[in-house]
Amino acid sequence: MWNTLILEPMINALIYIYSLLGQNFGWAIIIFTALVRLITLPLTYQQMRSSMVMAEIQKSEKYQKMQKKYKDDRQKLAEEQMKLFREVGYNPMSGCLGLIIQFPIIIGLYQALIRSLASTPAQLFDLSKHIYDFIPAGLIPLNSHFLWMNL
Repeated sequence: MWNTLILEPMINALIYIYSLLGQNFGWAIIIFTALVRLITLPLTYQQMRSSMVMAEIQKSEKYQKMQKKYKDDRQKLAEEQMKLFREVGYNPMSGCLGLIIQFPIIIGLYQALIRSLASTPAQLFDLSKHIYDFIPAGLIPLNSHFLWMNL
């Protein structure tokens, strides 16, 4: 399921970008990474906004008084914090959602890069199993030059 949903589309997108750029793998990696970053940008924005709201709450006078008042009673402090969060309209788990979604995407990006840079014939054969039919197998990044001879 991991291969089908995340890894294969990423490998194929990377190889497609590689073919569009005249078979320059360095630029393909840079553009592919930028595209993945652009796709995850709304999640990053939500996470940053959530952390800024939390910072504002922690700076508030009401929060500071609560910290001092319930410094010995952790349970009561947690209850009062949740009450304050509800008043403000802040969900403490909203900052984690973006990270939970981004994590598999970043892992998939890393694995797609590693698998696309096949260094052994066995890895190259494994890569050919993940490529979609509309991408010609000739686009697999393979260096055909050995000791300045075109093989």
